[in-house]
Amino acid sequence: MQWVIEAYDGMASMRTVNPKTGEIEISIAPGCREEILSLINHLKEEGIIHVRDKKAD
Repeated sequence: MQWVIEAYDGMASMRTVNPKTGEIEISIAPGCREEILSLINHLKEEGIIHVRDKKAD
């Protein structure tokens, strides 16, 4: 996943929160939110990732 995020040079960064569960955190640069969210939604629709909204916890 990290190489996908890093391919969008400077738009976002990723860190692993829990390597056992695969939980990551993505920090999005100002002005890049819509493009990164579009990428995340595409990966989710393809079944590549599962998104859990931290705010829902």
